[in-house]
Amino acid sequence: MQRHYAHAVAQGAVGARDGLSWRHDIGARVAAVPDGFPVMWDMVHFDMPPDPEAHAAAVGAALPPGTWAIAVNEPTIHGSRNFQGDGQSWPFVSTALRMMRAAPHLRYATCDALHDMRPETWWATDRLVESGLVEVVGINYYPNYGVVPLLHVLREAKARYPGMPLAITETGWHVGHPNLPPGERRMEWLAQVRQDCESVGGVEFVAWYPWLDMPCWSLSGDRWPCGWPERPLADAVAA
Repeated sequence: MQRHYAHAVAQGAVGARDGLSWRHDIGARVAAVPDGFPVMWDMVHFDMPPDPEAHAAAVGAALPPGTWAIAVNEPTIHGSRNFQGDGQSWPFVSTALRMMRAAPHLRYATCDALHDMRPETWWATDRLVESGLVEVVGINYYPNYGVVPLLHVLREAKARYPGMPLAITETGWHVGHPNLPPGERRMEWLAQVRQDCESVGGVEFVAWYPWLDMPCWSLSGDRWPCGWPERPLADAVAA
């Protein structure tokens, strides 16, 4: 992780979003971050701990007051992965609320996949914002899943949560994905994201995921070269 952060800093990152799984050595992972480099930490990505509140308390003990965190990444997707269907994410929203209350000195953002305008897509974020425990609305948006343009999603969030800062907590371009146009379009997509954010206003940051290339989500063994756009594609493939 120290090597990964060194690469990120060298390539111009001004912050990161990272995870503190209950399976990790939390203290060692936090210690790997360079001094003064801001990180927004996931307490749960897609690996729910056996005792979520105890994990949240352990994370809270390892982080300074005011550190940014996300209790449960993509609670709506958690619901669908557990065969509860769209809009049935209450157990994961409820868990997120309990975790935030177990570490009250941290600052929290929501983080959910928002690719369309269906009520069930926004249900979990609605509940988390209503709790008063979150300060930023996080939008995960990938062009290969977008049903409506990102600009429409940003405008909906702006209208739905007046006065709340927004953030693009995940976006990226998976070169070679079958739902995307062929070719190297990472910088083009990042430019479009920045343009849409500037058009709407009130977007605190954009997080590009993943920073390095990644295994294909189909678990086929293939790789998608989709790392940081300013890295040459050959470097991304080799990373």
